[in-house]
Parts: sequence; C-alpha cells; structure tokens
Amino acid sequence: MKKTDQEIKQAARDLSALGASKGGKARAARLTPQQRQDIARGAAEKRWEANRQADGQLPMATHVGILDLAGLQIPCAVLGDGRRVLSQRGVYRTFGSDVAPGGRGRGRTIEGEGKLPRFFSSDRLIPFIPDELSMRLIAPIVYVGRGPRGGSSIAHGIEARLIPDICEVWLKARDAGVLHHTQAHIAAMADVLMRALAHTGIIALVDEATGYQQDRARDELQKILAAYIAEELRPWVKVFPHSFFEQAFRLYGWEYREGGTKRPPVLGHFINRTIYERLPRPVLPELRRLNPVVDGRRRHKHHQYLTETIGIPHLDTQVQTVTTLMRASISLPEFWKLLRRVCPVAGDQTDLSLPDEAEE
Repeated sequence: MKKTDQEIKQAARDLSALGASKGGKARAARLTPQQRQDIARGAAEKRWEANRQADGQLPMATHVGILDLAGLQIPCAVLGDGRRVLSQRGVYRTFGSDVAPGGRGRGRTIEGEGKLPRFFSSDRLIPFIPDELSMRLIAPIVYVGRGPRGGSSIAHGIEARLIPDICEVWLKARDAGVLHHTQAHIAAMADVLMRALAHTGIIALVDEATGYQQDRARDELQKILAAYIAEELRPWVKVFPHSFFEQAFRLYGWEYREGGTKRPPVLGHFINRTIYERLPRPVLPELRRLNPVVDGRRRHKHHQYLTETIGIPHLDTQVQTVTTLMRASISLPEFWKLLRRVCPVAGDQTDLSLPDEAEE
C-alpha cells in the first residue's frame, strides 16, 4: 500500500524523536504500517513518561542501596508506595546479560504485548514462564531514582519479589533437561540465588540494604496508633458489661454484687492482660503515656482515648470474646488456657497476683 506524504513525515518525526539519523524520512518510507504504528506508540509512551515525571506522577525512590546476593552486587530501592525494586540492569547482569534495559538485544516479543528481557529470550525457557511473570517483566517499573552525584534520574526496576520466580523458571527448565550446555551456568546461578533467599526473605534483604527497615518500623507504628488512638478525649461511656465483671469475679472466687463500684486492684491487671494487651502491641504503651498515673490513679479510662472507627470496635470484640471464654471456663487456669489458644500474645503469663489500677 502506497504511503502518503503525511504518514511518511509523521513516521520520520517519530524516528527523529527516538534519536534516528537525518535519514529518518527515507527510512520511514520503507516501514510497514505496523512498524510505523509501533514506533509512534513508543514515541508517545516516552512523551507520556516525560509528562508523568514533570507532573510528579512517577513513584520516587525514598531509600536506595546495594543488595548483596550470593556475592552479586545489585542496586535496589524502596519506592514511596512501599514497593521494593531491583535495578533492571543489575538483574540483567545477574542472569548473564550485559544488555542495557530497553536497548538492542531485548528478548523475545510476546505478540500484542511487548518484549521479554534477553535472559528469557530462549525458546527453551518459554514453556516455563508463567503469564503473570512475563507481563510484569515486559512492563518494568519506571521511577525517579537517585543519581550517583545525588541528583534524581529516571530509573527502571524489577519488583524484588519476582527474583525467586525468575530463578524458578531456570530451575524448572534445567530439571526438565531442556537447557543448552551454554546456559548451565545461569541455571547454577539461579540455584545459588534460591538458596541465598526465600520468597519471604527478599523483602527483608532489600529493606536492610536500603536502610528502610528502621523507617518502616516507625511508619507502621504511626499507622497503627493513628488507627487506634483518638485525637481528642472521648466522653466516658460504659464499654465493659456487667457480665464481664460477673464472670471475672466468679473465676477469682469473689462475691459479685451488680452495681457495686469497689473492685479488687488485681482486676485492673486482669483487664490489661485479657483486653488491652490483645490489641496491637503499641496501643497499650501509648495509652499509658497519654493517660499516666497521677496521685495513685489515672484520671481517665483508657478506652476514652480509642478511636470510634477502629479502636472501640476492636475493644468491644475483645471484651465479648473474653466474656464468652470466661463463661465456658470452670476455673481460672482453664480460662487462661482457652485465652492463649483463641487470642495468643507473646509473653503471656498466668500470674495475676500483682495489683494494678483498673483500666476499664
């Protein structure tokens, strides 16, 4: 089909935008319509990527480092959205390819999708590559990284959690006996990597290499406290029903009178152990900080500092659970045994002889 001058000019402009020589117009005239369409799409994607960077839409690397995997040094990063990525170039080299990402030598084309990395271009590997893995490798993560001199630059990465999956493709092909002898060293490297990390270990390794593990703990702590601790003190409302205290008194062998306000000091310790310590670990220390003991007692009830949306509903559920377990128990030891099974918590103890102020 004869190409119009307009089509030739447009293709030449797209080639020029991609770094083509001044002979782009002549080259464009020899392209098929599909080739011209692919070039135009590629140019559009590059313009779109540039626009995303200008608009601040690309994820930023908040932490960067060098990951040491079985002696291999691979640049890595943690993005602002929490994704852990490895340098695409570093992954290429790990699996026996020095080809720059996006450059010449990219691997096999998946019809209608794009190209796999060169280390997956062998026909011998294709049957072992899951569709989800191929789609993720065809579309690497583009983000704003940090340059060697401290400036920012566009970087391409591969999700860290995909490394075990990549290794598994090579190992399955090796086990099936389909690899060429020249590919044996890559399969051996995949074996070494799989032994050096587990599926659950790669994230921790990246966090350690980038220094993100310290910030991660702080971020997660703040998220928990923001969900459970209210910004303002709530008015007092009754959250511990009479049945809770009735069953607690029964297990301790105390006489219970409904409406009575005097309760043994050990009951506060019991409430801490059965209720507040079963909320996320940081919650009780924060409640104690916000509601300290003054002149031998706390001025407010701990639950007045919990949020209506998450803190109080979790507290209510825990109170109901503990009340049910107390009803089902004949003795205090039996209750603690049931509680450990239903609501386990680290460092659980049965010695409740130490007095503490009531927290209800």
